[in-house]
Amino acid sequence: MNKLLATATFGIALLGEPVEMGSFEHQKTIEDITSKTRNILELKQKQDHEKKQKDHEDKIRLIRDAIDGSIDPKETRVLLIWVSEYKYLSWIGWAVPDTREMRRLFRTRYGIPSKHIYSVKDKQATKRNILGMINKVALETPDDKKIIIYYSWHWIALDSKWREAKKYAWDYEWYISTYYSDYKYVRVAWKNKPSRKIRIYYKDQRISKTEIDEAVWNKQKNLIIVDACYAWALTKNISWNSTIVAASNNEVALWYSRSLFSWIIMDVISSGRKNTLWEAVTWSGEEMTDKIREWKSPQNPLVETKDFKYDIKKEKFTKK
Repeated sequence: MNKLLATATFGIALLGEPVEMGSFEHQKTIEDITSKTRNILELKQKQDHEKKQKDHEDKIRLIRDAIDGSIDPKETRVLLIWVSEYKYLSWIGWAVPDTREMRRLFRTRYGIPSKHIYSVKDKQATKRNILGMINKVALETPDDKKIIIYYSWHWIALDSKWREAKKYAWDYEWYISTYYSDYKYVRVAWKNKPSRKIRIYYKDQRISKTEIDEAVWNKQKNLIIVDACYAWALTKNISWNSTIVAASNNEVALWYSRSLFSWIIMDVISSGRKNTLWEAVTWSGEEMTDKIREWKSPQNPLVETKDFKYDIKKEKFTKK
């Protein structure tokens, strides 16, 4: 009771002269304190919400401005980093924004290596070699041109904010690690399939944003990083919740989003279409399925290549 009285007296003193306990003025004073406290909390919640909204909009604007700034194939160097464990080997490759070259390179996603892909025999997919490729392209790129680093199926982390790697899978429904593996396995685990083999690798193989900045020398201001990782996106200044992958709220949509993102960026670069990429990152889970069908329809020339076509019924690419 003494603590309650002391608290009430302290609160009342903040508003003015003490009043008699139980009086109308006392009750009104308590209501005023409660009201002001509620207003302060509501204002803070509103400010927090507005800040999160602004941060999200800023991230979306970053992509939009990059695309709307007109990515002209003749004025832009694209470094496409593609790393995969095809036939138990690691592969990396890069291409300039020539549509045919990029399509040929993307086709390797479905198991067809091209002359633009280097096997581990002559171009090991190591951290050193990847940074070396970035440096080479940066040195050959004029100061007035943009450099786009597009990477997918890469096992490379850029400024990862995840917890330190452990020897056991984290509690995610779908998880592919942020670390890149060279000859070592990539750790893949399913929450609902604990028997799946856990693969271990080491954190010193991670590629950081700082290392990429150093590799591009003094061209950081011209650097655009596009992340097309289909399991977890760690793009420069783009949070997980702001990516197209986050809109894939089911396993099937998640699988499609990896190649969907590829076709989007190809379309933007090759045809100059605007507003495509930054709109894509705001799709809801319900819109994802419709967009997948739209982008992967026979009417879309980007979907059908010399060797592949998209089967609407089977909802997958098949060889011709």
